[in-house]
Amino acid sequence: MAEIEVGMMAVIGTLRIPPEDADAVKPHMEAMIAATRAEAGAVYFSLAFDPSEPNIVRVSEVFRDMAALERLLRPSSCPRPTRSYLRQVHAPH
Repeated sequence: MAEIEVGMMAVIGTLRIPPEDADAVKPHMEAMIAATRAEAGAVYFSLAFDPSEPNIVRVSEVFRDMAALERLLRPSSCPRPTRSYLRQVHAPH
């Protein structure tokens, strides 16, 4: 991992994934990891299932600055299949 410097933006979070969708979400996670790491200004990005809570994905991100983070947060930055899947997972039931 690259060295963290003053002024960089870190994002730490979780995603709740229905346990029955764990296998289906893995290719979307891989696509999101590859796309995010390729973005200008991305220093570090990781998604990982929590072994103690199988329905939780831990998210860790570091960006060079706020502008890099804001660019990535635009809906067009996220791979289309991942956007579609995440909309389905997070849709109210």
